[in-house]
Amino acid sequence: MAQFVNNNAVLTYLGLLPWLPPLSINGMCYALRCERLRDLGGFTPLLRMLADDLALARALRLQGARLFQSTAPVEVQTHVPTLQRYRQQMHRWMLFAVLLLRDESPRLRMLIGVLHGLPPLLLWALLALAVLPPIGLPALVAALVLVLRAGLLIHLQRRAGGRARHRPLASLLAELLQPLHLLHAACVRRIRWRTRLYQVHANDDFQGG
Repeated sequence: MAQFVNNNAVLTYLGLLPWLPPLSINGMCYALRCERLRDLGGFTPLLRMLADDLALARALRLQGARLFQSTAPVEVQTHVPTLQRYRQQMHRWMLFAVLLLRDESPRLRMLIGVLHGLPPLLLWALLALAVLPPIGLPALVAALVLVLRAGLLIHLQRRAGGRARHRPLASLLAELLQPLHLLHAACVRRIRWRTRLYQVHANDDFQGG
């Protein structure tokens, strides 16, 4: 899970900033002025929202506020004791991403799908070709791509956070699993959050508890 975050944090939150304003905020850490929060009515209007960071970002955008994504590193440590807990965590995160994209324009959904959804699929295809006989040029190309991928991630992590947090095998596995997690979130809208189960239709429309 840490490698999923380290692989994607910089690219997800900062990658589109030269062309598009931020769509949401980083739920791990954010800051806003007290008067802006008072203008929103505090957090009370957001209490019935499942994804609080997404709800806050949309409320601010409706107010006309400008969201700003910073490169300031934030050290966050978490722990998932089992693969089942990891699957549940990724299911929630991917479902929240689906909720975010569902309300954006088709053009923006396509752009984000190409930039963030296509690379794992291409990586799957490249590795599949590399292991098919006869082993030769495809395997060499795959090895080169993996080296370049690792180098790029290490470079981005150092630029954004001061040091690399890259573990090659875990990083690769985290990226390859992304399409499966997304498919799971698109098909199954029932999530577990701590000890509760929720059937999710929208960020403000869910049952359970």
